[in-house]
Amino acid sequence: KNLISSRRSAWRATQSLESKHEMSEKRLEHLQVFKKTLSEELKKICDEALELINKLLVNADDDDESFIFYMKMKGDYYRYMAEYVSGTQRDEIIASSEKAYDTAFQRSGKLAN
Repeated sequence: KNLISSRRSAWRATQSLESKHEMSEKRLEHLQVFKKTLSEELKKICDEALELINKLLVNADDDDESFIFYMKMKGDYYRYMAEYVSGTQRDEIIASSEKAYDTAFQRSGKLAN
């Protein structure tokens, strides 16, 4: 999670600069290249994290607390991805995030009893 935080902050800052400030064509071009690089790095980190969670960490047979923890983490990484994508891809990622959070929430009902 720490690996992604600085890139998410940088992406949000570039987004803000891009939309709020007048700048030269050359500076805007550099900003867009940097933003694209950040997006690619974020995607790679999120994809790797989700692959680890899906293949190695989360298992329906796990104890409830572990399962909930990893499903929440899965929802978080999908949410991070939704910050920097658009269109139908964003809608699919949001749906995946909601599904992971819902799965964790449903399983948490067992803990309350």
